[in-house]
Amino acid sequence: PIELKCMDHDVYSSEVIGFVYIDLNPLLMRTTHGSDRDLVISGWFPLFDTVKGVRGSLLVTVKLQFIGNENPFGDSSAGVQFFSSSHLSTKCFIIQEIIGFVEDLVVEDNPENTWQDYFRKANKALNDSRMKVLYNLSAEVRRELGKKVLESGGNAVLSYSVHFDTEGSSGIVARAYGTACKLLRVDDAAKTVMI
Repeated sequence: PIELKCMDHDVYSSEVIGFVYIDLNPLLMRTTHGSDRDLVISGWFPLFDTVKGVRGSLLVTVKLQFIGNENPFGDSSAGVQFFSSSHLSTKCFIIQEIIGFVEDLVVEDNPENTWQDYFRKANKALNDSRMKVLYNLSAEVRRELGKKVLESGGNAVLSYSVHFDTEGSSGIVARAYGTACKLLRVDDAAKTVMI
């Protein structure tokens, strides 16, 4: 993710107004399907503060100009698409095969689970660190689930859902699940029929 921080600098102090987190997966997924046009994410994103909530918005444009097509790391789930919906438009995708239910979980230490925290009030730094942990956990559990989908021969997850729990001393648990399947884009299906 890209993290943008908006600050209010003063002579005596500086205060964080808020953060914008932008997930680049939708942009990167377009490159795996050979679509090199419109590799831009643009719009107004909310400036979020973990204590005060939404504090404004920031106009951001992210443009991808180059991405290599080789992955030096085998620990990837590149090419797997995640859909929260169980139904897809037949104008865009054809479901070739439904593989089955997939699930995974990842555990991370809770940044707020120390004895000092019982004596503190709402600490903004701890809230920010917890937000980063949740975001990273979400990405990690999605990657692990995607690897399972690739191993089973799929390229997509339908009805994708992720949940977070605090499990006492064991930390924060991210659980993700969905239905693994093999999708074919309608454009790609038309190309194979023509050949």
